[in-house]
Amino acid sequence: MLREMADQAVQRFDDPQMRLNYMREQLQRIILTALHEAGAFSRIAFVGGTCLRVVHGLRRYSEDLDFSMVNGEGYDFPAFLQKVKSKLNAMGIEHTIKVNTKKTVHVAQIGFPQVRRMVGENPMADAKLTIKLEVDTNPPVGWRTEQHIQRSDFGLAALVAYDLPSLFSGKLHALCCRAYTKGRDWYDLVWYLTHQPPAEPNIELLTQAVAQTEGDAAWNGESWRRQLLGCFEQLDLEAVKRDIAPFLERKEELDLFSVERLGKVVQG
Repeated sequence: MLREMADQAVQRFDDPQMRLNYMREQLQRIILTALHEAGAFSRIAFVGGTCLRVVHGLRRYSEDLDFSMVNGEGYDFPAFLQKVKSKLNAMGIEHTIKVNTKKTVHVAQIGFPQVRRMVGENPMADAKLTIKLEVDTNPPVGWRTEQHIQRSDFGLAALVAYDLPSLFSGKLHALCCRAYTKGRDWYDLVWYLTHQPPAEPNIELLTQAVAQTEGDAAWNGESWRRQLLGCFEQLDLEAVKRDIAPFLERKEELDLFSVERLGKVVQG
């Protein structure tokens, strides 16, 4: 199975980075299907950039799989991962899994030692593609969820995900409160702000998220655009473009990222 996926990647893309993006996404979809089969989506909801791509068709690839706990009763991270392991084994996909559940955010690092060599992205024998799974077991309150069906070569999967306003709030919180700049967040912001019909954030969730990380005296979610403008004024646009470039389906979209164009989108 892995060899077939790699051959498809090589046939579709000349760029080894794009081949790697393709392979990572196929493996992400296998993992999502395994989580569905484990019953995980009665306990967790899909969030983040990969959710935006899988569920809403975002035109950039993503690296990790992020989730928030929505029902603690019966939540069993190791059991969910055991199902992932069993599915990957059944498909003959070599992998390793490292798990850490000592903190509020439960983390699993799933490593695939063959993938980078197969697509020619890295010839080193120890080069490993890693997909990180994170589950926030204490997410801020106010989220709303909806159900989606994922169709892939690996079967149907019923996913529970944050709705679009709740996803938007998560992105705004990351943009305004993250200690470092992640260029992909700004690409996603443009997607939200130019979405039709217009996307609006879940203000309750955003306010609670800010209070959780910045303190109750921090800003209210209603002022998100003002906070965003403050972040934009300090933005290193070239660093943003460097971060985005490897993950874009269409490289010409980088031309959209100028100070003038991005400023107009942010200002509304």
